[in-house]
Amino acid sequence: MRPSKRRTLAFLLFAALAFGAYTVYWHIASVRLAQSLSLSLQKEGARKTAFSWRKMAVSGYPFAFRIDFAAARLEDRGLAPAPVLEFPILAATALPWNLEEWRLSAPKGFSARLSPRPSAAPAPFLLAKRATGLLSLFRNGAAKLSLRIEKASAFSFAADRAALALALPAGASPAKGAGAVSLSLALKELKLPFNLSPFGATISDLSFALTLKGRVASGPLLLMAKAWQKDGGRVDLDRLHLVWGVLAATLSGRLGLDRALQPQGAFKATIEGYDAVLGALVANGRMRPKAASIARIALRLLSERGPEGKREIVTSLKIEKGAFYLGPARLGPAPHLSWPAASAIQGRASGGASSRRAMP
Repeated sequence: MRPSKRRTLAFLLFAALAFGAYTVYWHIASVRLAQSLSLSLQKEGARKTAFSWRKMAVSGYPFAFRIDFAAARLEDRGLAPAPVLEFPILAATALPWNLEEWRLSAPKGFSARLSPRPSAAPAPFLLAKRATGLLSLFRNGAAKLSLRIEKASAFSFAADRAALALALPAGASPAKGAGAVSLSLALKELKLPFNLSPFGATISDLSFALTLKGRVASGPLLLMAKAWQKDGGRVDLDRLHLVWGVLAATLSGRLGLDRALQPQGAFKATIEGYDAVLGALVANGRMRPKAASIARIALRLLSERGPEGKREIVTSLKIEKGAFYLGPARLGPAPHLSWPAASAIQGRASGGASSRRAMP
C-alpha cells in the first residue's frame, strides 16, 4: 500500500474515532443535563426558587445543545405572595464547548402573576407576545440575563418594545441577600391608560439603569422593606431618561425609604418643558395657580438654553417628608406607599404552604 493511501486511511480512521468520541460525549452530556434539571426539580421544595415544566426535550446534535420546555414555570417562594413567570414554550441553546452562555427564546411570550398558593390563579399583571435573550452563568455563581421583548403590557400600560438587563452577583439571593443587583430597562412607545394634556397618551422613550444595594431578606413585602431600610438599603439611579410629548427629562441620584417606609431621595435633574409640567399640575388640581406662578419665575431664573436652543433647567429634585421639590419649588405630594399587613400576608403564605403539602 502506498504511503499516501496509508496516510489517508489513518486520517479517516482518526476522524471516525474523533467523531465517535464526540458523539458519545454529546449524548452523555445531554443525559446529564436532563438528569441535573430533573434533580433540581425534585429538590425544589427545599429551595426558595422553583423551576418546573410539563415536558422537556434535548436536541441540537451535533453542533449545539438545545433544551425545549413546554409549560415552563419559574416561581420565587422567598416572597409572599410569590411572583410566578410562565412560558408556554421556552427554548435554551448553548454551544457544546460553552455551557455558560445560553440563548433563550420564548416564541409565544410569557406571563407574570402573583400566586399566594397553587389553588389561587389571579390574572397575570404582565404579558409579553415574544421574547429572546441571553443568559450568562459565571463560575463564581454570578449571572446576567438580557431580554428583548415585543408587545409587552402591564396592568393598563403597553409598550411596543422593551429591553431588560439584570445582573446578579455571586451569592445574591432574597434568602441570603448579598452584593448588589443591577437592573436596566428601556421601553419604546409606552402607551398610557390616560391622556394628560399637554403631554399626550404615549411616552416615546423611557429608560433607566439602577443598582439595588442593601440586604434583601425573604418573606412578606412589609418585613422585607423594614429589613432593607434598617440595613441602609438604597437604589442608586445611574440614569433615567424620559421623553413624553413636550417634556424631556434626565435624572440620576439615590432613592430609599425613611423610618415610616415612605420614599425619600435626592436627584440631579435636567428638564426640558418644565413650564408644561407646572401647567399640568395646575390643570389637574395638584398645584395652586399662585404657587405655580412663583415656581415658574424661580425655575426660569435657573434655566438656560440647551443644545437645541430650548430652555432647560439643571437642578435638584427631592422627595422628602411626603412631597416633591424641584429646586426650591414644592411641586406637590409624593405618592404614599401603603404596605400590606405582615400578619395577613404571612397567614396567606402559611395557608399556601399547607395547600402545597396537602397536594398529591
